[in-house]
Amino acid sequence: TRPFSTIPAMELTDFAEQSCTNCHSLGGALAQDLDKIHIGVTTPSPGYQPVPSAPTPAYSKTCLPCHADGQIDPSIVASNHASFFPIASWDSHAYGSTVTVLTQSFVTACATCHVDISNRPNVDCTGCHIQSGNGLPGPGVPADQMTAHSGRIAPSTLWLGTGPVGNGSGASARCLLCHGNDARPAGFVFTHGTAGPAATIFRIDPGAGSHFTSCDTCHTASLVDPRRKNAEFDFAQASCDACHLPSGPESIVAAHEAFGVPITAPYAAGDRNNSSACLGCHPDGGTATGFTHPWFPISLTDAHNAGVTTCAQCHSSPASYAGNPKDNLPLITCTGCHNDQPANTAFQKGFTITQIHTSPKVGRDIWEIPGPPGYDYRTNTRCLTCHAGNIGGDVWLWSTPLVFRLSQHDQHCRMQGRQIAGGNTHNVNRNADNGVNICFACHNAKMDSGDTPWAVDWTVASPATSCIACHEHPPGNPAETITCR
Repeated sequence: TRPFSTIPAMELTDFAEQSCTNCHSLGGALAQDLDKIHIGVTTPSPGYQPVPSAPTPAYSKTCLPCHADGQIDPSIVASNHASFFPIASWDSHAYGSTVTVLTQSFVTACATCHVDISNRPNVDCTGCHIQSGNGLPGPGVPADQMTAHSGRIAPSTLWLGTGPVGNGSGASARCLLCHGNDARPAGFVFTHGTAGPAATIFRIDPGAGSHFTSCDTCHTASLVDPRRKNAEFDFAQASCDACHLPSGPESIVAAHEAFGVPITAPYAAGDRNNSSACLGCHPDGGTATGFTHPWFPISLTDAHNAGVTTCAQCHSSPASYAGNPKDNLPLITCTGCHNDQPANTAFQKGFTITQIHTSPKVGRDIWEIPGPPGYDYRTNTRCLTCHAGNIGGDVWLWSTPLVFRLSQHDQHCRMQGRQIAGGNTHNVNRNADNGVNICFACHNAKMDSGDTPWAVDWTVASPATSCIACHEHPPGNPAETITCR
C-alpha cells in the first residue's frame, strides 16, 4: 500500500490484508482443492464458502473463524466430522490425540486416516490397526488385529488384512463393516447387540457355545448410513439359515414339524432378516422359551442344558423325536458322550461309565451281573430305564433328577421297619446274591403313566412281583407292597 499519496515511491506492507489462497488453492503453492477438502463443513455458521473464481484478500478472511492460528480447531473439526466418524476429544479416534504404533508416537491428523486427498471415503484403518504375520509385530501390540479380536469373536478372515478402502473391497472396508461409527469397543460381543424385533441380548462370546461365530455369519445385510460414506453391516437384521439349514436332511422346518412345534412366524429361506421368526422362541439362541421337554430334564439348571449339549447329540435322527417318545427310545443316543473313552470321563466326574456302575464306586456291579436280562450300559434304552429324569417325588431328599446316591440308600430304605428280618440281608450291597439284578430285585415296577412310562418307578419298592424273585409265599399270603418313605 502507498500511505502517502505525495510520496508514491514509498510502499509499505499492509498487514491488515491477508491472502491464504496464495498457498491454499488450486493455483497456489500447495495446489489444494479447498472445495473438496471442506465438503460437509457447516460449522460455524454460515459454514464453508466456496473459493471464488478470482480469490481475493477479503475471501481469505472467511478462513480465520475456523483457522484463527493457522491450525485446525479440534472442536470445530469434531463437530463437522460427527456425521462421518466421531473424532471428538472423548472418542477413541480423537483428532489431535497422541497414539503409539510400533513404538513410534504421533499426533492423529486428517492424513492419518484419509490417505487419498481426492477421495475422502478412501480411508485406511490399517495404518494404525496392523495385521500380525506381515512383518509387523505380532499379538501383544494393542492395535494388532489378532490381539483385538482373538478370544472375543470367532476367527474370521473378515477382519484380517492391510490396506485402504479402495473401491470398497480393501481391508479397511471390512473394518468399517463392524466399526463404522466407533461404537464397537473391545469386548462388545460379550453384550452383543439386538437382532430382530424380539430385541434380545444374544451372546456370541466364547462362552456362547455354537454361537461363537463371526459377525458376517449371521449379519449378511449391509447398508450405507446416510451420515457416512462406507458400507456397514445392518446389525438390525440377522439370518439364521447359514447354519440352521432350511432344507435337506438337517432342515429346521422339518425338525420343528417333527417336534410338533411347526414354525408359525413368517419365515423365508434366504431372507436376511429371518431371525425374526426364530428369536420369538429362542431369544438367547438356546432352548425355546415356552418349549417343554418333560421326557428328560434339559432346563438351564440341569446337567444336559443347551449350553452343554445339543438336540442332535441325543436325537440321532428326526425319527427319534417324532411321534410317541416311548416308541423312539432305541433311537436316542446316550452313549455318544457317556462311555469308557478317556476323553469322556469329564461327563462322569472323572470316571468311566463302567467304573460309575461297578464296585467299588457303588458297592456292587450294577451292569453285566449274572441273571437275566442283564443290563449293558452300551444300550441306550437301558440307560433310560433308570436315568429318565423321573427320580424325585418321595425320594428327592436323597437323589438328583438323574442319579441316585446309593451310598445313602440303606439308611433311608429301612427294610427292618417293614418287619423283614435278616439284618443286612436287604442292603444294597447284598441284594443280588442270588443273581437277581441289584436295583431291580426290589424296584421292578414301571411308571406306566406320565411322561416317562418306560422308566422305573423309584418310589415303589418290593411289590409282590419282585419279592417272589427271592422268596416264596404260600397261597393267600402275598408279600406286602412297600412304598419308600
